[in-house]
Amino acid sequence: MFVDTVVVLAGGEVARISGAGSATMVFPGDPVEVAPVGFVSAVDRGQLLAGVLAGVRLGAWDRRIIAWLAGWDAETVLTVASLISRARAAGLAAGASDPPRSAAA
Repeated sequence: MFVDTVVVLAGGEVARISGAGSATMVFPGDPVEVAPVGFVSAVDRGQLLAGVLAGVRLGAWDRRIIAWLAGWDAETVLTVASLISRARAAGLAAGASDPPRSAAA
């Protein structure tokens, strides 16, 4: 039997991490003002990071660092995952309205 893990984020938002090997995460859309509280297993922390990085090409060192990050406490991993998620959303929003930039810019 698998039990969902519930984590309370800043502002009372709730993240639900489903068991059975699938991680579903709701990240705060705003900056995280206080540490999220709750328990997230190391396996789920790794899946959360993999989820927010879905579609990003990863090298061997990237995967090693993701595994290392997953070993950190839930508060740190949830905050890093939230940062990645919000940065991707901001990049998508900016990409929709900004002209492409060169690498030298």
